[in-house]
Amino acid sequence: MDESIRTVDELIHAFARAETLAVLPPVVDVLRVAPPNPPESVQAAFVGSSYLTAYAEAASFVRVADQWSERHRSQGLAASRLIVDFGSGWGRISRFLLAPVRPSAL
Repeated sequence: MDESIRTVDELIHAFARAETLAVLPPVVDVLRVAPPNPPESVQAAFVGSSYLTAYAEAASFVRVADQWSERHRSQGLAASRLIVDFGSGWGRISRFLLAPVRPSAL
């Protein structure tokens, strides 16, 4: 087994000892200021594309999700009390969700 792989117990302790943020970063109002982008290589590693192509795909996904919500819940995403974004990438879909959705609902 690769020695760099830790046991679950070692990971628990390492995570618990990790540095604590002094303050949470502020939520960015994406309709006023675009958040900075990660490097192109990071974008491509997560989604296979970057910048315009990656954002166009994210916008399309959020548009389809909003249409689905309208059709099956009789209300769009903006009216949702809570939306769980299961992504763990660099935030391209979350950025588009923050346009119609309150930050506290995402």
